[in-house]
Amino acid sequence: MNVKDFDNAKVCGACHTEIYKQWRSSMMSQAWDEPIYRALLKRASSATEGKVDNFCTGCHTPDRSHDRADQFAGQPLLS
Repeated sequence: MNVKDFDNAKVCGACHTEIYKQWRSSMMSQAWDEPIYRALLKRASSATEGKVDNFCTGCHTPDRSHDRADQFAGQPLLS
């Protein structure tokens, strides 16, 4: 997965203003930049052969990965 594969969260926020405001001020919106989260996600991804990737990134990533679950199914999340 590459960050360039996703729209900026502000794109979603243009229509989904209220939930974007709530999400933007949450810890979840910062998780992708958190090294502990990234390390744990990498371990979970490896342990489950990528089966948890879309589950975790659906909320903890500043993108719309939950809309692209089929596109990334089975691909390693982190190298």
